[in-house]
Amino acid sequence: MCLLAGGTLAQQSRPPAQTRPKPFLIGAEWREDASQAVKDLFWETGCNFARVTGGGYAWAVDSHRRALDELDRHGVRVLLQLGSHYPDARFFEFKDAYFIDQFGKGGVPSKQSWAVEYDGQAWPQYSYASSHFRTELEKDLTAYFKALGPLKNVDSLLLHNEPGLFWLDKRVFDYNPASIEFFRNWLQTQYKSIFELNKRWGSSYGSFANVEPPQDSKNLAAWMDWRRSNTSVIDNFLTWERTLSHRIKPVLPTSTNLSGPIDNWFPIRLGDNYHYSAGMDIASIDIYPGSDWTTRFFPGYAMDMTRGAAGGKPIYVAECESYSATRFPKLTDDQRAARLSSDLWSYIGHGANAVSVWTLNGQDEFRLTNGEFNARLGALRETTYVAKMLNLGDFAKPAREVALVIDQDSYLLNTNGTPPRDWAGEIDKTAQGIYAALAQAHIEVDVISADMVRNGVGVRYKALVLASPTAMDAGLAKTLTEFVRSGGLLISDASIARYDRWGKTFQTSPGFDLDRLFGVQAKLTDSDSEFVVQVGKNSFHGRGSYTITLQGAERLGRFADGGTAVTLHHYSKGSAILFATNFGEPNYAGAEKGLSEAIGGWLNKYVEIAPEVPILDLLGYLDAALLKDPKGNRLTVITNPPNKTGAIKPYLDLFTEENAFFAYSPAQSFLFEPATRKSGRTLTGPRRLEGKMWVIPSLMSHAAILTAVDHTPLLATDSPQVTTPSSNVVVTTTVFNPSPRPLTGDLELRVPADWSGGRHTSIKIVPFGHATYSLSVISGSPTKRAVLKAVLMKSNTQVESIPLDIEVSN
Repeated sequence: MCLLAGGTLAQQSRPPAQTRPKPFLIGAEWREDASQAVKDLFWETGCNFARVTGGGYAWAVDSHRRALDELDRHGVRVLLQLGSHYPDARFFEFKDAYFIDQFGKGGVPSKQSWAVEYDGQAWPQYSYASSHFRTELEKDLTAYFKALGPLKNVDSLLLHNEPGLFWLDKRVFDYNPASIEFFRNWLQTQYKSIFELNKRWGSSYGSFANVEPPQDSKNLAAWMDWRRSNTSVIDNFLTWERTLSHRIKPVLPTSTNLSGPIDNWFPIRLGDNYHYSAGMDIASIDIYPGSDWTTRFFPGYAMDMTRGAAGGKPIYVAECESYSATRFPKLTDDQRAARLSSDLWSYIGHGANAVSVWTLNGQDEFRLTNGEFNARLGALRETTYVAKMLNLGDFAKPAREVALVIDQDSYLLNTNGTPPRDWAGEIDKTAQGIYAALAQAHIEVDVISADMVRNGVGVRYKALVLASPTAMDAGLAKTLTEFVRSGGLLISDASIARYDRWGKTFQTSPGFDLDRLFGVQAKLTDSDSEFVVQVGKNSFHGRGSYTITLQGAERLGRFADGGTAVTLHHYSKGSAILFATNFGEPNYAGAEKGLSEAIGGWLNKYVEIAPEVPILDLLGYLDAALLKDPKGNRLTVITNPPNKTGAIKPYLDLFTEENAFFAYSPAQSFLFEPATRKSGRTLTGPRRLEGKMWVIPSLMSHAAILTAVDHTPLLATDSPQVTTPSSNVVVTTTVFNPSPRPLTGDLELRVPADWSGGRHTSIKIVPFGHATYSLSVISGSPTKRAVLKAVLMKSNTQVESIPLDIEVSN
């Protein structure tokens, strides 16, 4: 890491290195009533993690006890989801706890869905503000844990599922009387007096007790406060539920899974990743990339926002897309498996401590299997075994030096009114477009909130990039100014501080004296047109334009008509760069290479930040991420992220000796790719990358590259794909010793019960050496799939190869 001189921001504390549980946890949502065929396949995958849902109520106790016992017998850790959703039938009677919309309309009990429905939807069901709901929930959770008994294999508790309000287009929640009472009390923490509130709102209330929440956004200041209060009441509920859970089960970590990153649903759902994760022991998220509204950058963006919210705590992907045939009928099983592999390794590369696929055998549209082995189960099995071989639990993300800053107030402000949900699309595309530019420059980032910067988190970074922060307040403006004064780089567009947090418009921007920080004044002149920006040799597009008046800044970029498009202002020890256009939204899909090159160049020039994985993108975009372990081993994860709902386009003949992208000589490097099947044989496990350059001829879904200075053994296997009964089958196993110590042990081949032979052979390998062994076995009776694996046993530990599937055919 390069440090700036004397007392600058670069010398201040960085974000803590991410912690990881050991081992890395990977699995799927588990249903106790699954068929034996489904369960046998789950055990075969080697998964060590399962999510058990629907907990907290009496109706779930027996099935959950059976599930926990069965999973424990197979050494599987459990993410146990607690109630809030789908409680006992007696909750139907608590109508005072129902959600209420702006029209005074509540929900309708339905025993068909066994839930309170709102326009046919049932998620969530009860007001977060209702003390009655909390009282009854406490009774049920307490009784549930007492009846359930020991929780020896429970890893953690998942509190409430996807907290937030409804995403209904024409109904706004929650106007329950308890929520209104919370709002009135909350206002007293925001304003010194009712006089101050009336001045802000332009109202004439006699006391806080008389304040009524707005029904629409005509009074924007009141609307902003009302929506912020709704976020706070959910946060308050989660704090209550976490405190209750810790009191009942003090030793179990808690989490709550967000339904995705803050995006265009936020103004409706108010699902605040940052506030809802702050008090939890683990930050969790659900990620579903296979949609028409996602891009290839979405998996990394979702993970980096979760990592930003986690602040060094563990990160769990509590749900992720399984790519079932029902949801992706146009893709082959192999194509769906490739998408799953890419996602899983993207989550790993961006810092996931645990991943749970949704679902093993549940809903048709998300089901991994009906009891048949398929390519997606093979992908999950391979990921599980590679994770074990790599000791993935030892690896973690190094601290990031750049943060992309998302502002919840700007989402609310730009999407005021009764939504539809796509009203937030522009600001969301702006945020993801800026992220795409940073990702294309291969600058790894944390995605954090403006509120986190307001509370001092920003000083951990060398550069902050703001995603259209139209809303501002004096405190945040001062914090940003001090960040630059201390040596940081601040990048924004000219929409910054165009409004205060309640929607008051400034005639020129940036407000709150930020014009002095940026050395400019800006005035909006065109909000819709597209413009071309030229910065040196780089060009890219922007949406809308501001007229810039230089007041100490210098011009970095121009519009086609010669007007100022980008400015640079050196301020004390740091620098501030301002765009006179929205540079993020046109780059939502990641096509503006000139933008990523410009931003990457500035980060390198002004705060000495360069890609840790300087990968060469020849045909589009590859996601590159770096992990490290305490011994100095490095794991580089490269994925070929899918785009929308289509198949992954493989990179063929990607790298040659002339353009191979980087090297870490003299340490050994090993490439892990999906299993290769060719010429009637199957090859699994790593291959050594020779020489100083890394050359990857092709890349389908992912590649993981271990650069080892001291690592446990690695196993690669080579076997026939098909054999006949009672035949001699030779499986070749290469054992790599990426360690400075000699390796001794016994190597054997684990085979089905009706096979024989290949029991073990003693091995001895020099430091940083490798050796290849051939083990012969006699095949058994005909079957579509016989599963074999090589196992190296040494000093009471063992290393397993990726399982091999061999068809025994007459």
